[in-house]
Amino acid sequence: MNRIPGFESDHARWQVQERALSGTPRDPVDALLAQALRTLPSSSPPSDFAAGVARAATHARSSEASCSRGEQVLVWGLVAAMAIGAVVCAFVYGSVWATTIASAVGDRALQWGLAAAACLAVSVLPWRRAMALAARTPSAV
Repeated sequence: MNRIPGFESDHARWQVQERALSGTPRDPVDALLAQALRTLPSSSPPSDFAAGVARAATHARSSEASCSRGEQVLVWGLVAAMAIGAVVCAFVYGSVWATTIASAVGDRALQWGLAAAACLAVSVLPWRRAMALAARTPSAV
């Protein structure tokens, strides 16, 4: 019987399936299950199975990459639109925000906010990703 916590099983159903393995089942689904459990696979995987899986994975990755390129363009377009909107809002409401933040948190809050924004901008630069990738790639000897 299944002992997975949180898994509710019907004890009577389980008993019927166990009897199906040892005798003649009444339910066609149990007969199919019993037959599948009694027989071994008819053949082993083909000799080039691993190479075929690698080719399929490479093909899936390349087709996924072409789809993700379009998505990346759309995402970057949305990010650019949001950035433009943020710049426009900063110009329109910037003085109100600056005085509100300065009065709520302190006079140096705007400087710390700009420093945090600069750190975030540096952390998403493309060269950081390229450097991390280069560090993980094994060097040719």
